[in-house]
Order: sequence, then C-alpha cells, then structure tokens
Amino acid sequence: MLVELPIQVLRGDFIAIVAATFIASLGIAALALYALRKRAADVTPLAFAAFAIMYALRLAISTRTIQAVLSPSGGPWGYIDAGLTYAILPAGASMGESLLGGGWRGSLRILRAIAVIVAPVEIAGMFATGHPEWLMLLNNVLVLAMIGSIGATAIRQAPDASTVFVRVGVITAAAFIVAENLRAVGVLRWPKGIEFIGILAFVSSIAFAVADRFLRTEGRLAAVDRELATARRIQQSILPERVPELQRFRLYVKYLPMTEVAGDFYDFLNVSGPRGTVLIADVSGHGVPAALIASMVKVAATSHGGGAADPGALLTGVSRTLHGQLGGQFLTAMCVHLDGERGDIAYAGAGHPPVLHWRAAEQKLDMLNSDGMLIGFVPSEYVSRTARVQSGDRLLIYTDGVLEATNKDGTFFGDEHFHQAIAQHAAKSGAELGRAILDDMIRWSGNPAGFADDVTLVVIEVQ
Repeated sequence: MLVELPIQVLRGDFIAIVAATFIASLGIAALALYALRKRAADVTPLAFAAFAIMYALRLAISTRTIQAVLSPSGGPWGYIDAGLTYAILPAGASMGESLLGGGWRGSLRILRAIAVIVAPVEIAGMFATGHPEWLMLLNNVLVLAMIGSIGATAIRQAPDASTVFVRVGVITAAAFIVAENLRAVGVLRWPKGIEFIGILAFVSSIAFAVADRFLRTEGRLAAVDRELATARRIQQSILPERVPELQRFRLYVKYLPMTEVAGDFYDFLNVSGPRGTVLIADVSGHGVPAALIASMVKVAATSHGGGAADPGALLTGVSRTLHGQLGGQFLTAMCVHLDGERGDIAYAGAGHPPVLHWRAAEQKLDMLNSDGMLIGFVPSEYVSRTARVQSGDRLLIYTDGVLEATNKDGTFFGDEHFHQAIAQHAAKSGAELGRAILDDMIRWSGNPAGFADDVTLVVIEVQ
C-alpha cells in the first residue's frame, strides 16, 4: 500500500514518523524514570510521559502512511486525531504544573483545572455533534495559553540548566506555531505541516528539565538515605550490644523503631551479679531529632550511672543535665533497679507508663505507678519506690508504642488488651511472653511490617 503513495508524501511522512518515534521514546524513558524512583512522590515524569506519548500517537496517525498501514480502507482518523488533541491539553497542563509549580500568578494551576473540565466535554461533544473539531478553536487557544504560561513561569524562575532549556523550547515552539498561523492567513510564506518541529523542540526541552529534576531529586534522596544509615549506625551504637545476665532475673528485649532511627531508648546500668538497672526512655516525636535527644539521654544517664541503684536519684540527675537542652521537646522515662539478693526492685518514672508486675502466686497484675514529671520542662526531683518480687513473677517495662498500636478502625491496643495478653501468657517464659504480646499486637493492627509508633518492650522473668 505504501508504494501507491506519492514519493513526496512518503518523504514528508518519514520525517513526521521519526519525530513521533523520538517523542514516544522520551515518554517511555520518563515512564522508566518514574518506575525507578525511590520514595519521591513527584509525578512530573508520569505527567510528561502521558503528554509525550499522546502527542507522538497524534503525530504518527496524522500521516497518510500510518493511516494506510493501519487501515487501508480508511478509518475514523478525524475523530482519533481530535480526541488525542483534546486529551493532550490536560496532560500538558498537569506536566507544566508538576514541573514549574502553580505558574506565573497561578496560571498553570488555573489552566490545568480548566483543561480537566473542558477536555471531557470536547471529547463527548465531538460524538454528540458528529463534528470532531467542534471546539478545536477553544482547544488551540488553551494550548497557546499553556505554552505561554510555561514560558512566562520559566522566565521568572532562577536560571539554571533546566529553565534555560525550557525557555529555548518554548520560544522555538512559539515561533513555529505563530509562523503556521500566519501562513494559514496568507501573511507568511511557510512550509505547511512542519509545526511539529517546534513542538519537538519544546518536548525535548521539557524532557531535559524532567530528567534533570528527577536526577536532582533522587540524588537528594540518596544523600538522605546515606545520612539516615549513618544515624542508624550511631543509634545502634548507643544501644546495648547484648542483654545482660543477672542472677535471679532473665531479661527479654524487643526494640522496633517505626522509622530508620527512633526516639525510644533503653540501657542497662551497673549490672553485677544479682543486681542491675534497666532504663527505658521515649522521646517525643520521631526520626532524627528524637534520635539525637535519645543519644543525649544516653550520655546523661551514663554520667549519673554511679547512682543507678537509686532510680529516683538517677532520673533527677538526668532531668537536671538535660534541662534547657532539648529544644522544646520532652521525654518520658522509667528506671528500675533489680536486686536479686534482696528480692525486691526499686523504680521511679518520669511521666512514663507504669511498670506492670505479674504476681504469679496471686495470679494478679499490679500497676507500679510513679508520679514523676516529664523530663524537659523544668528540673524535677524523682523519688524511688520499692516492690517485692518472687520466683515466677513477671515485670514488664515498655513505651507507649505498645499501647498505641491501632487496628483498621483506629482503635488502640490499649491497656485492656495489653493486660489481657499478659494474663493469658503469663505462665510462659519471659521471652515467650514477650513474643506472644507482640504477636497479639500484630494481629490487632493487621500490619506485620510495623506499628504507628516506636515500640520497646522489656520483659523480666523472676527466677
């Protein structure tokens, strides 16, 4: 069928088909970039891909060669061409807004909103009226406005490689579009049907800007990932390398940060024979700021670790050391000193959830409350309290992430379910009890990948 077309047509179509193929390849490359992105929510490559691929299809099927190949007996090419022309507008406006923001005086945002409304009306109307180009004049006006808005916005932005390319692409496209319109009214002698060359320059400049933006964004994300990995290593270094062994006490610890780094912290102080102190803290917030404060807690606790046998004195020292150093943040803490020789514990808390004491002999769960203030507001004094422990008892120290695990309805796991889980599994070893509680939390939340807050759980089995 191709050989029946005039050689001049084939030559002209060849250039258009090559241009369409090139533009489509840019769109496919943008899709690949979008698929390869890390965490970025930037949809610019996706918007550009939609614009480029639709324009490439429109350019290709406008050639007689492609029409003859696809349908030798003819086809609804007018409807297909018009439909793609109408659909390109919202894709282009979305692309411009994603790349350049709202635009000069919000022009791109406004054009995108108009295009999203107008395009479906144009497409539906061409079938209803039987005239594919029934609103083509309005569409052309909006296209010119879009290109002009992208150009005006690029000119007003700080010049860099991307904006310079966009400016050149807009100027080139505008020159070809204006020349084509002047030719149509007989003012300028200009080859017919080469407007796509200007659009090709425009699409190429936008492709460069999209790729440049993508690489810069991914580069920043990669740098953040490296910094988070470093922060994670630093935070891991302040946590105990292993769980200590104490006479009469067996400890189980589960530490589940919500993000790469966390605001939860725990440590073991002055562990020797039957004695040792457990400190657990929960810094407000999440991520790197909370992790930095957790590191400060480590330093402060270590500096006052000589008095760890008196949890109240230890928390008092930490409170005084950190006063005025937390930048408006605060933390809760619970400190428990274990004494296997005397068979008792001493504890003090700073706004922290109570220690839970399962008394095996009585099959009863006690809440060992402490009324100390949060650390970070004002220097505070903390007083130690004591409790007797017996073989078979269980002690649980934890952060509020345990209680705040939520199900699909947004309901907290809470004290009630937590206490029920302890009572149900109390006969198990400390490690088995801890794992059973976490399994119950996972079933409750329905999310085995993690919880909505950092979770630290220490289970102490009294032997």
